[in-house]
Amino acid sequence: MRAILSALVVCVLLVVGAAGFGAETLPPPPAAYFNDYAGLVSAKDVQRLDAKLRRFAEETSTQVVVAVFKSLPSPSLEDFTVRAAQEWRVGRKDWDDGAILFVFVDDRKMRI
Repeated sequence: MRAILSALVVCVLLVVGAAGFGAETLPPPPAAYFNDYAGLVSAKDVQRLDAKLRRFAEETSTQVVVAVFKSLPSPSLEDFTVRAAQEWRVGRKDWDDGAILFVFVDDRKMRI
């Protein structure tokens, strides 16, 4: 009986450990509308694009956030972008009126 319990505990620990394996941390919710995590856009252009997106949000009540990454931090484009969108919660709470454009430069992938 003791051997069975020990084996069961080991199995549970392996399953719990595997669930966290590869689970990268997400960047915190962005404070700006245009976010260049890859450092590819000049500071002047970042300010200009952020101002345009901010104006668009003020005029339409629809928030569009752009997040540019050097590469995809996860094996799965869908998994990373869905988890980030759920965590960041762009748009007004009760209206579901936000969108995020994810750009992964080195991978040549994008996702809205």
